[in-house]
Amino acid sequence: MQKQVQTAPSKPIPQHVVERMESEWKQMRDSAPPKPAGPR
Repeated sequence: MQKQVQTAPSKPIPQHVVERMESEWKQMRDSAPPKPAGPR
């Protein structure tokens, strides 16, 4: 078995894509309620 570095992607992700993903995650966390919804 060959030891490969899995932390580094084969294709680097463009910076704008990373920034967009981070902004979307931040919006999701901000919009999400602090407590989970009650039982249905």
